[in-house]
Amino acid sequence: MTYSRCVLTAVLILIIGSARSAAQDWKKFVSTDGSFSFQYPADWGDVWEGENGQFEMRSPSGAEVIRIGVRPAETGKSPSEYAGALVALIRSNNPQLRASMLKADNNQANFEFSYQDFLVPLHRGNGIVQKVRRHVVFLTYDVPASQYNALRTGRLMFLIPLSFTFDDASPDPASSLIRQWSTEISGGISAPGSSGASFGDGYTFYSDGTFRYGLIGGLGGVAVATTETGTFAVAGDFLTLHGTAVRSQSSHSSQITVEPENETRKYRWYLEDDKTLVLIDPETKARDKFHAVIK
Repeated sequence: MTYSRCVLTAVLILIIGSARSAAQDWKKFVSTDGSFSFQYPADWGDVWEGENGQFEMRSPSGAEVIRIGVRPAETGKSPSEYAGALVALIRSNNPQLRASMLKADNNQANFEFSYQDFLVPLHRGNGIVQKVRRHVVFLTYDVPASQYNALRTGRLMFLIPLSFTFDDASPDPASSLIRQWSTEISGGISAPGSSGASFGDGYTFYSDGTFRYGLIGGLGGVAVATTETGTFAVAGDFLTLHGTAVRSQSSHSSQITVEPENETRKYRWYLEDDKTLVLIDPETKARDKFHAVIK
């Protein structure tokens, strides 16, 4: 690698940031018939498995409860419709339940809820409904409101669905997507007036459901850069990014910065191996590969 490519690589790494996930040990649960598996916090109790794809687990104190359900997907039924049915089911046992939809698309619906009666202290919780291939997966988390922590809740609700697989090979969610990814830098930094070209980009995905993207390159002595930050969601093999991008262009005589733009992008994603992330645009079929940044 030339000196200029080393410099460009270093700048790109600074732009896309570094992984900052908190340490969390996970253990794998596999359903009795081996058709579904997921990961959950290693210090939690054993998973209770009911009939028809129902699972429940509790934190060491017993205060936090996660419930997961798996069903065959019905043709034409949206995640928000499934979420509405799930809320109605929860309300049948908790008439004082209050729920509100946070966001929904064709692959996933997120909602929050609270409930209380004269025997039960106020509880808060969140729910996710995902359509994954030919299945729909329900996940709810609830805890006494006095112990509710938005950051912890967000991490659990984000990381556990990352581990869902319809076999016995559920991956550790914190070691799959949650890291820093970069393309290899092509070319070197071009000198003013030259026709040389250089380009590189990369992502950092964090365990709180946020991401940072950076692009840096040059052509004919003009340098371009993009920085984007936002949130992301994973539903099966779909990755959706909601971010705000800032783009700039500069040369030896001028610099232009474009106003920030809000963007939403969706990709199919998979790990080719534990060091290669592949993103595919579902419309153009364009395929990009990113390599894990090893420090």
